[in-house]
Amino acid sequence: MMKHNNFIFLQKVFGITLCLSVFIILADCSHSSTNNESEAIKTTFLVTCITIATIFIVLYISKKIKRKE
Repeated sequence: MMKHNNFIFLQKVFGITLCLSVFIILADCSHSSTNNESEAIKTTFLVTCITIATIFIVLYISKKIKRKE
């Protein structure tokens, strides 16, 4: 039961992070102008890196949970 709850928590954290990442990208791209494309690219790259890091953290934590049980 505890294992199932931990995986649900990890799925929720990942889903929230992914939704926030997409929202930040969309908000930044909608406010950027032609002169400000480099800022939009930087923000998109940063959000992509954060999303990838979150994926690896979730996978690492889920492996630790599997090993404990």
